[in-house]
This record gives sequence, C-alpha cells and structure tokens, in this order.
Amino acid sequence: MNLKTVKIFWSSFLLESASQIISLFLPVYFSAQVGIIVSHIYNKTSADGIILQTLLIILLLSLISPFAAFLSAKVFLKKSVLHDGVNLKSILQKDISQVHNSGSGSILQLFESDLIEYRLKLRTLIVTPIVVTVLIAVLFIQSTNIIFLLTVFCVSAIPILFNKLYSHLEGIYYSHSAAYNNDRIAFEENIVNNKIPLILFSLKENILELYNKNYSSYINKHAEKNIINLSLSKAILGLCKYSIQVLIIISFSFLFKSVTIENLAASLFLIYPIGQIIELLIEWVQIIPFMKIIKGRVNFFLNFDNSNMPKTGYENLETKNLVYTINGRKFSFPDIKIKKDNKLLIEGANGTGKSIFLKILAGELKPQTGEIIFSNPVKEALGYVPQTSLLFNTDIKENIALGNEIPENEINKMLKTFSLEKPAERTFAEKDDTNFSGGEIKKTDIVRSLLNSKGILILDEPTNNLDTESLEELIKILKTKTVIFTSHDKRLKEIADDRVNF
Repeated sequence: MNLKTVKIFWSSFLLESASQIISLFLPVYFSAQVGIIVSHIYNKTSADGIILQTLLIILLLSLISPFAAFLSAKVFLKKSVLHDGVNLKSILQKDISQVHNSGSGSILQLFESDLIEYRLKLRTLIVTPIVVTVLIAVLFIQSTNIIFLLTVFCVSAIPILFNKLYSHLEGIYYSHSAAYNNDRIAFEENIVNNKIPLILFSLKENILELYNKNYSSYINKHAEKNIINLSLSKAILGLCKYSIQVLIIISFSFLFKSVTIENLAASLFLIYPIGQIIELLIEWVQIIPFMKIIKGRVNFFLNFDNSNMPKTGYENLETKNLVYTINGRKFSFPDIKIKKDNKLLIEGANGTGKSIFLKILAGELKPQTGEIIFSNPVKEALGYVPQTSLLFNTDIKENIALGNEIPENEINKMLKTFSLEKPAERTFAEKDDTNFSGGEIKKTDIVRSLLNSKGILILDEPTNNLDTESLEELIKILKTKTVIFTSHDKRLKEIADDRVNF
C-alpha cells in the first residue's frame, strides 16, 4: 500500500479521536456544569461566569477540533510512524500474501480487521485520560462543596462497580460450566422463536452482560422490527439505575443530617457525568490487557518471518547441528530424522527448549547455526499447533480455512468430529470473554492444521484443554499422519514410533 493509505490511516485516526472527545466530553461536561450552576444558585453565589464559560467552551470545541485534528494529522503523517517506532508505510507495503502459503485474501482481511481494531482501542486509550482529566478538573475546581462532590462520586461508583464485579464473577462461573454454551444457544433459539419477548431479553442482556454476542447478532437481524423494544428497555434500565443512585444519595443525606435542596438538585445533574467518568475509567483499565492480545495478533503479521518456512509441505525431515540463542542462553538441539507416517515424540524437562525447537521446524524462528533438510514435497504446507493458539477476530470456519479452498463438507465433518458444530455458530472476539472455552480454541487450532496440511504435523502440547472424546479422535487421526510432537499425556505418547530426549 502507498503513502496515501498511510495518510488515510492517520487522518481518520485523529479525526475520529477528535470526534470521540467531543461526543464523550460535551454531554457529560454540560450535565456537570448544570449541576454546578444549580449548586451555585442555591448557595446564592454568582453562576453567570460559569454559564458563559460553559457556552464558550462548547462553541470553541465544536469549531476548533476539526482544525486541530487536521494539523495533528499533518504532523503525524510526516513521520508515518506506527507504535514502537515501526514505519507504517513499509508495513502496509509488505506482501501480506506471503505471511501464509496460500489464501492471501482472507489473511489480508484478518490483518486489516485486527489493525482497525487495534487502532480503535488505541484511540480509546488516548482519548479517555484526556476527557476524564478535564472533567474531574472542571468538577473539583468549580464545585462549591467538595465533600458533597466526593460523596456523589463514591455513591455513583457503587452500582457501577457492583455491576462490573457481578458480570465478571458470572462470566467466570459460566466459563467453567460445561452446560453454559448449550444453555445460551437454547436461550437464543427461544428468542428467535418468539418464546421470550425481546424487551425481557434486552433487560437481561443489559443487566448481566452474558449474552452479548447472540444479543448483538439478533438485534442486527431484526433491528427495524425491534428497535422500539430495544430503546425502551435501555431507557427503563437507565432510569432505574439513575433512580437508585439518587435514592442512595438521599439516604446518605438523611444519615448525615445534611438534606438540602441545593445538594439534592445538584446531585440530579452530577450523577450522570460522574457515572460516565467511572465507566470510562473502568473501560480504559479493561482495554489494556485486550490491547496486548490484539497487538500480538497484529505483530504476528508485521513481524512474521516466513523466509525459513518451506513453500510446500514435506513428508520427510532431518535436522543437523541446530543451535539457537535467546537472552544469552544457548540451546544445542539433538539431531532428528523422521520419515513419512512416523511419529516422533520430543521429551525433556521444562526449559530444555522443546517449544523453541518446534518453532524452528515450523519456520517461526531462525537458528543461528545448523540446517533443516526437507524431502519428498507434497502440495499442502506444514501443519503447526503451538502451545498458545492464535485465533483471529472472525468465526471458527474462517479461522480454520485461513483463505484456503477447503470443501465445506470436510470442514463440517471435522467440526462434528471435535464437537465444534455449535461453537462454529459463534464469533471469536478477543479471548478473555466467555464466548469460547480454552478447549474449543485448542480444537479449532488443531482442526485448522489437520485440514490445511497433508505433510508433517508439528504439535506442541496439543492435548492441553482437550476433553477425553476429542483426545481419542485426535489420536485416531494422528495414527495416519507424520507427526513431531511434545506431550505429557500418556495416551498420546503411546502412538510414538521414536523418542528424542532433550
């Protein structure tokens, strides 16, 4: 891609950031200012200056932000630099089709999808501290009663934090429940069949935040029909939450015998901006671990060196004098040799470099010395399943195919074999939600390698998180394959023809 693409990338990033600042800041700031103005009026102090200041800030932000975004874009575009000092132009000009041996179309789409998602979350990480800092400064500098403001702040945080904690604990519980996915699918089917009113579904979704994937999918399909119910349910929930917070403040006021008209009036306007500040802070903290996941997927594309990976699959493999050094530690690996249909087990204690060795064979790492000799090429590429599975932000079938033209019936057969038919109806979004279990993710990675490779399979602890039935099916399939693997599972070890100790 050319420099024009880079300019579009950064221009849109900065313009959207400015837009997000305005959309987040203006309504919250306006509500905060109204609360402060009300407090001033009831305290019989002048509020004229604050009213005028509020109007001027809103006007200036509306006029200046597009120009500020434009000038910022100009500065950034001169350097054309993405994070970590990586030149964006050179990245986008990379031949993404070479990241994988085939199927460049879907690979490129997945890359672009992850890059866009990375940009969106990056924008939130930048914008949120700016908005929150300004809002807190406005509230505490202009407030006439700091103690009251702190009380409202704490009270506003109680239901928000409780809701987040409850959702988190609920998610942990259901992610460890074998029946969870079946229950959720049955729930969705009842919704689709109109056995449960959408408004109740919307209420449940907003309260528990457990069925968000199915909820979003259903709303998208039936948006026109159910938009009134959706809006009504959100309005009811918002009103209930707001009323509870006001009641808590009134209760606190009675408790401390400080019920005043100005405090109650001001609280009606201050709860919203303070609640928004807390929500933004929570979202900001939650995004940080997700950014690491997304960045890992983006870096997979940007830094993937496939120059060592054979452009076709092979049935025979031999290594000689492989040496790899990392963080000052030198690994000298034993020589191995494997022929068609053999199963070679790599054994050894933790830290002996088994995973590093498999990454070298798969082409992910380049040894400092030594050589890998392939023979008897076949059409399909090597298959590699690492300990940590890499899935992209799309559905299971696309994760399996990765752009290759795999017949639908073959994919469906494998999905049935590994009990992935129901999970295949859902979409993988960043791991750490309850949409997929660790076992489902591992099985998806295994199926992907099995269907995309007729050559050597390189498997690093493939049985992690696998249920008994899936393990038995995997063993049956591997008995007909050429496999180099590591495993602590006794049943899988039994298929090994040869063993090498590291």
